[in-house]
Amino acid sequence: MFYWAEYVQFLIVLIAIVDVPGNIPVFLQQTGNMTIAERRLTALYSGVATFLVLVVFAFLGELVLKSFGISLADFQILGGIVILFFALEMLGLIRFASSGTDGKHMNRPLQIAIFPLAIPLFAGPGAISVVLVYAHHDFQSSHDLIVAALVLGVSVAVAIGMLAASFLSHVIGPTVQLVLNRILGMLVGALGVEFIASGILEVMARGDL
Repeated sequence: MFYWAEYVQFLIVLIAIVDVPGNIPVFLQQTGNMTIAERRLTALYSGVATFLVLVVFAFLGELVLKSFGISLADFQILGGIVILFFALEMLGLIRFASSGTDGKHMNRPLQIAIFPLAIPLFAGPGAISVVLVYAHHDFQSSHDLIVAALVLGVSVAVAIGMLAASFLSHVIGPTVQLVLNRILGMLVGALGVEFIASGILEVMARGDL
Protein backbone atom coordinates (compact mmCIF):
# COMPACT_ATOMS: atom_id res chain seq x y z
CA MET A 1 0.00 0.00 0.00
CA PHE A 2 1.31 3.45 -0.97
CA TYR A 3 1.00 6.58 1.16
CA TRP A 4 0.71 10.10 -0.23
CA ALA A 5 4.23 10.93 0.92
CA GLU A 6 5.52 8.17 -1.36
CA TYR A 7 3.58 9.53 -4.32
CA VAL A 8 5.05 12.97 -3.66
CA GLN A 9 8.50 11.42 -3.50
CA PHE A 10 7.86 9.61 -6.79
CA LEU A 11 6.79 12.87 -8.45
CA ILE A 12 9.81 14.81 -7.18
CA VAL A 13 12.29 12.13 -8.22
CA LEU A 14 10.70 11.75 -11.67
CA ILE A 15 10.71 15.52 -12.27
CA ALA A 16 14.37 15.70 -11.26
CA ILE A 17 15.40 12.88 -13.58
CA VAL A 18 13.35 14.07 -16.57
CA ASP A 19 15.00 17.49 -16.06
CA VAL A 20 12.90 19.65 -18.39
CA PRO A 21 14.93 22.89 -17.91
CA GLY A 22 18.23 21.09 -18.43
CA ASN A 23 17.04 19.54 -21.69
CA ILE A 24 15.80 22.77 -23.28
CA PRO A 25 19.18 23.38 -25.01
CA VAL A 26 19.00 19.83 -26.38
CA PHE A 27 15.60 20.60 -27.87
CA LEU A 28 16.92 23.82 -29.41
CA GLN A 29 19.90 22.01 -30.89
CA GLN A 30 17.81 19.22 -32.37
CA THR A 31 15.16 21.55 -33.82
CA GLY A 32 17.50 24.31 -35.00
CA ASN A 33 16.58 23.87 -38.67
CA MET A 34 12.83 23.50 -38.12
CA THR A 35 10.09 26.04 -38.64
CA ILE A 36 8.21 27.38 -35.62
CA ALA A 37 5.25 25.13 -36.44
CA GLU A 38 7.51 22.07 -36.64
CA ARG A 39 9.11 22.94 -33.30
CA ARG A 40 5.71 23.20 -31.67
CA LEU A 41 4.72 19.84 -33.11
CA THR A 42 7.98 18.34 -31.85
CA ALA A 43 7.29 19.75 -28.37
CA LEU A 44 3.80 18.26 -28.27
CA TYR A 45 4.95 14.93 -29.69
CA SER A 46 7.77 14.73 -27.14
CA GLY A 47 5.30 15.10 -24.29
CA VAL A 48 2.99 12.43 -25.72
CA ALA A 49 5.88 10.05 -26.45
CA THR A 50 7.28 10.53 -22.94
CA PHE A 51 3.90 9.70 -21.39
CA LEU A 52 3.37 6.59 -23.53
CA VAL A 53 6.87 5.20 -22.91
CA LEU A 54 6.76 5.75 -19.15
CA VAL A 55 3.22 4.40 -18.72
CA VAL A 56 4.01 1.28 -20.75
CA PHE A 57 7.15 0.62 -18.71
CA ALA A 58 5.36 1.42 -15.45
CA PHE A 59 2.92 -1.44 -15.91
CA LEU A 60 4.46 -3.74 -18.52
CA GLY A 61 8.17 -2.89 -18.44
CA GLU A 62 9.32 -5.65 -16.13
CA LEU A 63 7.35 -8.24 -18.09
CA VAL A 64 8.75 -7.00 -21.42
CA LEU A 65 12.35 -7.00 -20.21
CA LYS A 66 12.03 -10.46 -18.65
CA SER A 67 10.44 -11.86 -21.80
CA PHE A 68 13.59 -10.94 -23.71
CA GLY A 69 15.90 -12.01 -20.90
CA ILE A 70 17.01 -8.41 -20.38
CA SER A 71 17.72 -7.01 -16.94
CA LEU A 72 17.29 -3.37 -15.98
CA ALA A 73 21.09 -3.14 -15.65
CA ASP A 74 21.51 -4.32 -19.25
CA PHE A 75 19.01 -1.70 -20.39
CA GLN A 76 20.79 0.94 -18.36
CA ILE A 77 24.15 0.18 -20.01
CA LEU A 78 22.63 0.44 -23.50
CA GLY A 79 20.88 3.69 -22.61
CA GLY A 80 24.14 5.09 -21.27
CA ILE A 81 25.94 4.28 -24.51
CA VAL A 82 23.23 5.99 -26.56
CA ILE A 83 23.35 9.07 -24.33
CA LEU A 84 27.16 9.15 -24.57
CA PHE A 85 27.14 9.14 -28.38
CA PHE A 86 24.47 11.85 -28.34
CA ALA A 87 26.65 13.94 -26.02
CA LEU A 88 29.62 13.55 -28.39
CA GLU A 89 27.46 14.95 -31.19
CA MET A 90 26.48 17.92 -29.01
CA LEU A 91 30.18 18.56 -28.35
CA GLY A 92 30.82 18.57 -32.09
CA LEU A 93 33.11 15.55 -31.90
CA ILE A 94 30.99 13.27 -34.08
CA ARG A 95 28.15 13.70 -36.53
CA PHE A 96 25.41 11.15 -37.05
CA ALA A 97 24.97 10.08 -40.64
CA SER A 98 21.97 11.32 -42.56
CA SER A 99 19.13 8.89 -43.11
CA GLY A 100 19.44 9.47 -46.85
CA THR A 101 15.98 10.93 -47.26
CA ASP A 102 14.90 14.48 -48.07
CA GLY A 103 12.29 14.31 -45.30
CA LYS A 104 9.27 14.71 -47.61
CA HIS A 105 7.98 11.24 -46.81
CA MET A 106 8.85 11.27 -43.13
CA ASN A 107 7.40 13.11 -40.15
CA ARG A 108 10.60 14.70 -38.87
CA PRO A 109 9.04 16.36 -35.77
CA LEU A 110 7.69 12.97 -34.69
CA GLN A 111 11.05 11.29 -35.33
CA ILE A 112 13.00 13.85 -33.30
CA ALA A 113 10.37 13.80 -30.53
CA ILE A 114 10.68 10.03 -30.14
CA PHE A 115 14.47 9.87 -30.58
CA PRO A 116 16.52 11.43 -29.10
CA LEU A 117 14.12 13.58 -27.01
CA ALA A 118 11.64 11.15 -25.43
CA ILE A 119 14.12 8.28 -25.71
CA PRO A 120 16.67 8.35 -24.17
CA LEU A 121 16.48 11.85 -22.58
CA PHE A 122 13.02 12.35 -21.04
CA ALA A 123 11.96 8.70 -20.79
CA GLY A 124 15.44 7.24 -20.51
CA PRO A 125 16.87 4.54 -18.25
CA GLY A 126 16.67 6.75 -15.16
CA ALA A 127 13.00 7.66 -15.56
CA ILE A 128 12.10 4.12 -16.60
CA SER A 129 13.88 2.77 -13.53
CA VAL A 130 11.88 5.11 -11.29
CA VAL A 131 8.50 4.15 -12.72
CA LEU A 132 9.39 0.45 -12.60
CA VAL A 133 10.24 0.73 -8.92
CA TYR A 134 7.29 2.87 -7.85
CA ALA A 135 4.60 1.19 -9.96
CA HIS A 136 5.09 -2.11 -8.08
CA HIS A 137 2.78 -3.77 -10.62
CA ASP A 138 0.02 -4.10 -8.04
CA PHE A 139 -2.65 -3.44 -10.68
CA GLN A 140 -4.87 -1.86 -8.06
CA SER A 141 -7.13 0.61 -9.82
CA SER A 142 -6.54 3.56 -7.47
CA HIS A 143 -2.77 3.08 -7.40
CA ASP A 144 -2.56 2.67 -11.18
CA LEU A 145 -4.60 5.81 -11.76
CA ILE A 146 -2.44 7.89 -9.42
CA VAL A 147 0.81 6.68 -11.01
CA ALA A 148 -0.56 7.32 -14.50
CA ALA A 149 -1.79 10.79 -13.45
CA LEU A 150 1.63 11.73 -12.04
CA VAL A 151 3.38 10.50 -15.18
CA LEU A 152 0.88 12.51 -17.24
CA GLY A 153 1.66 15.63 -15.21
CA VAL A 154 5.39 15.28 -15.82
CA SER A 155 4.76 14.64 -19.53
CA VAL A 156 2.64 17.80 -19.77
CA ALA A 157 5.53 19.69 -18.14
CA VAL A 158 7.81 18.27 -20.85
CA ALA A 159 5.53 19.57 -23.61
CA ILE A 160 5.13 23.00 -21.97
CA GLY A 161 8.86 23.30 -21.38
CA MET A 162 9.66 22.48 -24.99
CA LEU A 163 7.02 24.93 -26.22
CA ALA A 164 8.77 27.58 -24.12
CA ALA A 165 12.06 26.53 -25.71
CA SER A 166 10.66 27.54 -29.10
CA PHE A 167 10.16 31.05 -27.72
CA LEU A 168 13.60 31.08 -26.08
CA SER A 169 15.24 30.27 -29.40
CA HIS A 170 14.31 33.78 -30.54
CA VAL A 171 15.58 35.40 -27.33
CA ILE A 172 19.04 33.87 -26.99
CA GLY A 173 21.58 34.27 -29.78
CA PRO A 174 23.42 31.53 -31.67
CA THR A 175 26.61 32.08 -29.67
CA VAL A 176 24.86 31.55 -26.33
CA GLN A 177 23.06 28.52 -27.76
CA LEU A 178 26.38 27.05 -28.93
CA VAL A 179 27.95 27.54 -25.51
CA LEU A 180 24.92 25.94 -23.82
CA ASN A 181 25.10 22.99 -26.22
CA ARG A 182 28.78 22.41 -25.42
CA ILE A 183 28.27 22.70 -21.65
CA LEU A 184 25.21 20.45 -21.70
CA GLY A 185 27.07 18.02 -23.95
CA MET A 186 29.64 17.51 -21.21
CA LEU A 187 26.93 17.07 -18.58
CA VAL A 188 24.95 14.65 -20.74
CA GLY A 189 28.15 12.74 -21.47
CA ALA A 190 28.86 12.44 -17.75
CA LEU A 191 25.29 11.19 -17.23
CA GLY A 192 25.83 8.55 -19.92
CA VAL A 193 29.04 7.41 -18.25
CA GLU A 194 27.22 7.21 -14.91
CA PHE A 195 24.48 5.03 -16.43
CA ILE A 196 27.09 2.73 -17.99
CA ALA A 197 29.14 2.46 -14.78
CA SER A 198 26.07 1.81 -12.61
CA GLY A 199 24.84 -0.84 -15.00
CA ILE A 200 28.23 -2.58 -15.12
CA LEU A 201 28.52 -2.56 -11.33
CA GLU A 202 25.08 -4.15 -11.01
CA VAL A 203 25.93 -6.79 -13.61
CA MET A 204 29.18 -7.55 -11.75
CA ALA A 205 27.31 -7.74 -8.44
CA ARG A 206 25.02 -10.46 -9.78
CA GLY A 207 28.03 -12.40 -11.04
CA ASP A 208 27.53 -12.10 -14.81
CA LEU A 209 31.00 -10.59 -15.29
